[in-house]
Amino acid sequence: GEQYGHWYGGGRTLGMAWPVQLGRVDMSPFITGHVGRHRWGSVLGRYFINSKGVAITVHSNTPLHVSINAGRDNRLCIKASHDDFAYRRTADLPVLNYTICSARNMKTLHTALSEKMLWDGLKASDTEIINSLLTEPVWQLAPPRKELLNESTMVNYTEDIIALGFIKQGKAITALPKSYC
Repeated sequence: GEQYGHWYGGGRTLGMAWPVQLGRVDMSPFITGHVGRHRWGSVLGRYFINSKGVAITVHSNTPLHVSINAGRDNRLCIKASHDDFAYRRTADLPVLNYTICSARNMKTLHTALSEKMLWDGLKASDTEIINSLLTEPVWQLAPPRKELLNESTMVNYTEDIIALGFIKQGKAITALPKSYC
């Protein structure tokens, strides 16, 4: 309900609803599938976030099953379970390995978790390269016709990109289709 906030995340579901508590999903393996034939679709994330600033992330080694409003309203349930289809038994008992995080609001929490999850495990040199690509985009210049490929056209095109105003700097490369060579 409203006093507990609204849940978002998980991924694409059959009969998708946002926030997730408006939908209903029976307890089922949290695995990708065809959304028309399976409970969960092709885009999934083991990440659920609440509008009150609470998030649950479930480790990838967990044989995760999820339900939403199955049996009772306003319930997001997670469990670890082996079955004969989605999760093969690798130990005697399944382990539900999850993390609960909180922050003063949803935006602060999502920003912090996105930065950690997106960059977790990268070396410093990898992070520098990614940062460079994000702050200094590489613009691919390819005129529609071979005869338009000249220095003045490339300079004009580059100046037009800069004039758009949403980049401070960057790199421009000329990419030639095979038909040009």
